[in-house]
Amino acid sequence: MAGRTDQAEFEAAMRSLAVEPIDRSKAPRHPGPAPDGARTAAPRRREPPEDSASAHSDPTTARERDEALHARDLAIGQRDEALRERDLSRAELEREQEARARLEQELARATDQQAELRRARDTEQRGRRELEQRLAAIPSPRSLRQLLTERGAADEAEMTEIVLALLTHSPVDLLDELAGSEPLAAALGSRLSLVCERPECQPTDAITVVHVPPERCDVCGGSSIRAAWELLLRRARLAGVTRIMIVGGSPQYRAQLKSLHQGSDLRLELVSGRSKPSRRRARTAAERVVIWGATILDHATSAAFEAHGERLIHVQHRGISGMLHEVAARLDADG
Repeated sequence: MAGRTDQAEFEAAMRSLAVEPIDRSKAPRHPGPAPDGARTAAPRRREPPEDSASAHSDPTTARERDEALHARDLAIGQRDEALRERDLSRAELEREQEARARLEQELARATDQQAELRRARDTEQRGRRELEQRLAAIPSPRSLRQLLTERGAADEAEMTEIVLALLTHSPVDLLDELAGSEPLAAALGSRLSLVCERPECQPTDAITVVHVPPERCDVCGGSSIRAAWELLLRRARLAGVTRIMIVGGSPQYRAQLKSLHQGSDLRLELVSGRSKPSRRRARTAAERVVIWGATILDHATSAAFEAHGERLIHVQHRGISGMLHEVAARLDADG
């Protein structure tokens, strides 16, 4: 049994060396031992099969291997690119989430502010309603006409006679008890003229005229008008103002201002309160535009100059001297 095992191992080793075993049945028989000096030929070694040697040098197999390696590298590159895109997407998602969180915070703050504004509005509306209710509960003041009618006056003639009689017999009591109002103040400013006896100071419009001493005259003011004009010139120089437009005033007022203006270095433009200025006229280059509201002045005329904004100076004083003083004070405050 051991001999057969050794023989099998020997044959396997020989086959691994590509050595064919000798078929003893076909070998020539020698009648005896070989003569002296003769050698038995060694068995031929077979060449290995072509497949075992050419498999490593086949160009097709090498190309397929290179293609497989290239495909593997491409797959690795695609995987790395996918990973980078994933990381970028995650970073972009995180930024969007942060931005969304900020927007939600701002929305929450805006919602709180809106709620606060609504509460303030509701509080204001409640206060307004309460004020309106209180005002509605207060009886509205009756005019002098209503009082005289309730007393029995039949017409305006009787009303006038009653008022004159009260002023004659008890003027102090009547003046103290009569309540003033904005319409009454406006009427005193626009329909009442306090002038001296000089002819050039007499108004031409249909208003109430009361003669006063020259120093209280709305037109000339005695010597106070000249002093007010000189003050205006000084204030204009300090403020760097070289051109002033005055809108409103009666013809006598404008004539007085023209007389004062002669020989001065201040350019003065005078616009009638009854005129209808064109758009070009309203777009004046004057540094200051005076709206002389207490004089003859139509609303449409003054409205044409309201677009000048900070250049406007509204004056409610009827007299020239008072108007010049107010304009000078405004120039002093602006300078």
